[in-house]
Amino acid sequence: MGQVVQRFAACNSSVFHFSQHRYIFPSLPFYASVLNESRIIPPLSYPVTIHTLLQLQSSHHDHIDIHFADEEGDPYAVELAGRLGAYVVANDSDFAILNTEGYRGFIPLQSMVWHALVDEEMTHEEYDEWVPAGKRKRPARNPNLGRGIIPPPNTTSCPFFVSRNPITLLPLLGALAGNDFSNQSAGAGKQVQQIFFEQRMVSSARINRVSTTLRSILSLAQKSTGKQAKYHVDSVMDLISKTVKALLIRSLDSLGSGEVEEIVERVVDSTLQYAIPKYEPTSESDSNLWPSPLCALHQPDLCPMLPLFSRNIAANEWTQDGTQEEDLVPSAEFVKLDAVRNTLMQAYRAGQLSPNILNCLNSGSLWPRLFLENPDAETTAKMTRPIRMWYCAILDDAVGLPEIVDEVMEESEQVSDDLEVVSGKDDEAEEELVDVVESGSEDEGPDMLAPLKGALRRLHDPNSGPTGPPSADATLPVSVKQSRVTEYYRRGTRVVDETVQIPSLSELLSEISKSELLHTSAPHTHHYVKIPSQPLLTRTPDVRLAVFYRALSESDDTLRKTKSLTPEQLLTALALRWLLRFLRDKAAENPQSKERQQERWTEKEARCLLSAFDWNVSGHANGSDPSYEVYQGYPPILNRNVQLTSQILQCLDSVHQLAEVLLLSDRVSSPAHLFSGRRFHAYLTNDLGPVPVDTFSGELWDACVDGLDDVFVQERISRKEKKLKNHQSQNAVDNPSKLKQGNAPRKINDRGGGFYGLLGDVYF
Repeated sequence: MGQVVQRFAACNSSVFHFSQHRYIFPSLPFYASVLNESRIIPPLSYPVTIHTLLQLQSSHHDHIDIHFADEEGDPYAVELAGRLGAYVVANDSDFAILNTEGYRGFIPLQSMVWHALVDEEMTHEEYDEWVPAGKRKRPARNPNLGRGIIPPPNTTSCPFFVSRNPITLLPLLGALAGNDFSNQSAGAGKQVQQIFFEQRMVSSARINRVSTTLRSILSLAQKSTGKQAKYHVDSVMDLISKTVKALLIRSLDSLGSGEVEEIVERVVDSTLQYAIPKYEPTSESDSNLWPSPLCALHQPDLCPMLPLFSRNIAANEWTQDGTQEEDLVPSAEFVKLDAVRNTLMQAYRAGQLSPNILNCLNSGSLWPRLFLENPDAETTAKMTRPIRMWYCAILDDAVGLPEIVDEVMEESEQVSDDLEVVSGKDDEAEEELVDVVESGSEDEGPDMLAPLKGALRRLHDPNSGPTGPPSADATLPVSVKQSRVTEYYRRGTRVVDETVQIPSLSELLSEISKSELLHTSAPHTHHYVKIPSQPLLTRTPDVRLAVFYRALSESDDTLRKTKSLTPEQLLTALALRWLLRFLRDKAAENPQSKERQQERWTEKEARCLLSAFDWNVSGHANGSDPSYEVYQGYPPILNRNVQLTSQILQCLDSVHQLAEVLLLSDRVSSPAHLFSGRRFHAYLTNDLGPVPVDTFSGELWDACVDGLDDVFVQERISRKEKKLKNHQSQNAVDNPSKLKQGNAPRKINDRGGGFYGLLGDVYF
């Protein structure tokens, strides 16, 4: 296992390369210290890590299990360790505070040091019973071993120190010292660090102050007698209240009424974040893991992830009057929605659904991965927003996004009348309400979201009509469900949020073609996709692949030409096509803008990108192609090259997430484990020389550029090269004989050329 990880790190170290490099901006002072304090994770690091873990699991199936946490990873890891009776090896100090039954403890990864000692006999040459003085030999240490989680060969034990500190008060200590949850609802000047500690107090001093205060309060409580009632600790809430009052750096008289109680409540909430529910098996035959196929640790009614995938199911009323839930026969619609939910959850458990995608299901937010880029330019996240809108619409259709309901109100003061109109009491104002179903022609086909919209209508207004499913043509005055997500992206040097309206999937498919047939390139087989009457994710892979191409603005011709590509090559080609087309269209909006024209790629830059992938790695059982040499140099880091890298990584990540949502990971896979950013920069700066012609196939190049007209710009020439070229051209026009003399200065009468040579020619 260690050799696999070491080989992977050696071949793909460039993926993590930019976290160590410093991207220098002229307007950024003290860039070294600023960048050192603002470290970022490359956007492709997560799929590379998952690919490596899955590769290890496939080769060591009996020894490696991979689990993906429900929400927060720390409590899930501790609960999993408790079920297995294991330790947690990590760098997060929260693992020292979290606790559950069966949890063995926390081992800091930074404190693990593997030593391999080689026994060597100390021999000395004797000369007449005299031993020459020399330094004492030390045991040789293997340079390949050191810090890390991978033990040396034949190592089966790991000695470590176990402290005997009480663990029952560690969650309270973490909440008082300040954890991730202490300041979530705190206003300005009311954070824990500002209430309990001086401004310049370091973290270790804060922890020491809190622990000393807790220990003194408990010691006084144990020593107190009946006459010393003020030192008694009657409950945990009493202990928290006494500790908060003792830690306050301000006097109680300076605080307003209720402020102490508010601080105590915040501390209690922060302490409860460490609570892990106790596992109680329902029967003796239940194993510790996988009580249900959807979660390794929880029953379906206790799994925190299940509600995220159940909004569309929860929006419907599946029980009827007088029918018990256990006697209810599942309807066909329920079976479809349940199948979609189970499929998506199983994809996440298998590592085929990025956690970044779950943010829009959990909190209705999207966080495009930030990377090194020019802060004066528009963020690269903007160019892939249409892709994110597509997969948000697909998720909304499949399982439902968090709802934001806007009540349709009149601009006048008749708010109550409008509410009566919604409930059917005022028919005259019905025209002022927004209809759920769009009024279109009869040729548009059935509305695939009509059952969901009817369920949402019943959810928001239970008295609006019968419980049965409404017809697709029904138009009733209801509240309008607005699917929105909050997107966080970089603007300048800050991260800002923006609310993005998510259209319905039927609207997006209608924009592609209303009642138009979408078909795949399979011979003699056509898979038609109108506005589907069933969830898209329950359709065949060919249909989902056709929608995937349409979402990326590709045609059937592109689908046919990319049929011979590998899954990694296919995603790379589609991402590059999206990027080239976006920059071309953006430049066409303002042809006079020199900046927009300079943002476009050159053909050489595109070839450098395709050459930065090790396309032969999948064809060799032992890893990379032996002919593919790992580049270990450090090429020059230019601002434009960093921007090009940021653009393509953003497109690769977004296209990969769309493929994951459409459950196409087996057909469209991430090439992150094949990409070398270091090699890409080396080709761009000619540090590796010209791009070899055999690094990628002609089919891949044709798939990247076929049908894209005028997407490349001419090769850029530096000012120095341009000036030299113009000077040579001008000299050639003035004196054609100089073309044979080269660029050496012309000598006159064995003298140097130039102005002084001309003077010498005059005098002599």
